Amino acid sequence: RFLASVDKVISELPKVSGSGREPDKVYISKETDKILNDAEKLAKKNKDEYVSVEHIMLSVIDKPSDKLSGIFKNHGLSKDSFMEKKIINFIN
Repeated sequence: RFLASVDKVISELPKVSGSGREPDKVYISKETDKILNDAEKLAKKNKDEYVSVEHIMLSVIDKPSDKLSGIFKNHGLSKDSFMEKKIINFIN
């Protein structure tokens, strides 16, 4: 149910398409840019060599959108539960 809720939110996000789109160019939102920058800072703070999915997920959990915040609350997902490796309960 958790993944289905997240997939629904993702499917509702705006998409770039059309003839004006440069084929090899990647477009990201301000929110995505902020999450990736925060994840990079977290990796550096933890003296990690690279930004991992864990860093990105912690950044998303730390500053979720309104829709994601609701999903996280409905499924009991928090930084603590994620760090305790209980994330598997949200996926199954």
